[in-house]
Amino acid sequence: MMWSKLSALAIVPAAVALVLHSIGCDGYYTCEDDGTCPGGPNIEIPEGFVGYGWMRVQEDIGPALDPCADGTMPARYVMDPPSDRRACQACSCLLSDEKTSCQLPELECWTEPTCESLELPVNVVSGECRPLKRYGKRQYCRTRGEPTPPSYEVVTGTPTPPWTQVLDVCQVPAAAGAFRATNEQLCIRAEGHDIECPPGWQVSRKAYENGSDGRQCTACACEVRCDWDGYLIFEDESCGNPHRTVRTDCREITKHRADYIFSVTTDAPVLFQRSTGGMSVGGEVTVEGPVTFCCKPTE
Repeated sequence: MMWSKLSALAIVPAAVALVLHSIGCDGYYTCEDDGTCPGGPNIEIPEGFVGYGWMRVQEDIGPALDPCADGTMPARYVMDPPSDRRACQACSCLLSDEKTSCQLPELECWTEPTCESLELPVNVVSGECRPLKRYGKRQYCRTRGEPTPPSYEVVTGTPTPPWTQVLDVCQVPAAAGAFRATNEQLCIRAEGHDIECPPGWQVSRKAYENGSDGRQCTACACEVRCDWDGYLIFEDESCGNPHRTVRTDCREITKHRADYIFSVTTDAPVLFQRSTGGMSVGGEVTVEGPVTFCCKPTE
């Protein structure tokens, strides 16, 4: 069935299911009951332009949402490549919700240089000065491991989109003139971007026939650690005269004098995090074939 121009007095056979589409002109055209509109309305194409075609604008640059009415896929055009065509994605580190700071390791002390016999009770809170009890023997201390950083995951940011929109176009009559949906525009096109749209086709869209995203970026990674100076041992009970720093190595703190008074303090570990990667190592977004579409305004 061919499309036909209708007037207000046109008589339509009862057996034909009509879908009336306004084209912003002086009439309507008919479609089959499956939504296809073969042939198209009788539209004069302005000089210097080719067409016409049915266009759908997609924000999602994934596959076309719908085929053309004849089952073929629409021609795709791309719009607005990024100003920095080599820009890569941003990387970040997402810390665990359960713990976002470093865990202070426990300080353990013994009366034997192997740090393996009877353990002496020590309870140190960061930022506080605690005296160490005298046991009449030499004392040896170490930490139970290093500060533990929180767990994390590497977050790869979304790259700058290669284009802000894509245009899917079904040509007429090769693609039977329409999508199987109604949210499309009737358009003509001309090569180049220095094009002024003719009267009645005032919706202008600048696009490219082909585009590719050849950006190459370094992989995202995270460096997460706890910066810490260890437990500070002092030769007095008020943390005034520094004597030793204790970490994971077993160290004597009594300075060969079992009757000395000692104290201990520590600062809280400082969480350090840094994301790396997401750097451009070559390639860019490329486009070719500039084209201007001029479309009828939607009603």
